[in-house]
Amino acid sequence: HYPLKVHFLTWDSPIDGGPLRVGAPINLDNPNTGGINLHQPKFAAQMIQQGLLRGWKPFEKKSLVIVDGIGLLAELDSPQK
Repeated sequence: HYPLKVHFLTWDSPIDGGPLRVGAPINLDNPNTGGINLHQPKFAAQMIQQGLLRGWKPFEKKSLVIVDGIGLLAELDSPQK
């Protein structure tokens, strides 16, 4: 299998964790990004689906790197939409 790699640049706190661990808003200016927690299978599945739509072919020796993981998550179906 060839990986789908998604890069995230977010804040991280030793007390609160980070937005992708606790479901906090990843973009405070966009209320639709609240509640996203990468430990929920729903969001992992949606990222895999987006990777496939963007040309990721895990069985055909083709990896895909998504540099803006935050932008990708903002496009997904968040709980507040």
